[in-house]
Amino acid sequence: MNRSDVLKSLRHDLGKYVAMQCRWADDDDLIESVTADVLHTHRSADVTTSATVLWERLLPDLQAVDGAASEFAELSALMKILAAFSLDTATLDSARVTRDAAIAFADLTRTWYRRANAESTHG
Repeated sequence: MNRSDVLKSLRHDLGKYVAMQCRWADDDDLIESVTADVLHTHRSADVTTSATVLWERLLPDLQAVDGAASEFAELSALMKILAAFSLDTATLDSARVTRDAAIAFADLTRTWYRRANAESTHG
């Protein structure tokens, strides 16, 4: 996969959905929203895929993107926080931490994707 395709997949398949509900959730719905966004990130009729699994699928291609070490390191650190979330042990505090990491992850994927597109358009 070329750089543009990798970043498009990262943004669309993971970054767009990892904070879709929890970004706007209040405390009453936060654990449920984080669960939906992080543990059930991609849903189809018969398959549910977590953010962690989507990340692992993209990882080989992401590691090959030239000049993206800092973005990759930041996303990796955020993904560790997302991967630690478990419905079995979820508390409001852990959901808040996970929500904040999910929002940061989503925002970083959007920024990285837009910057890469601007660079390819202008240079």
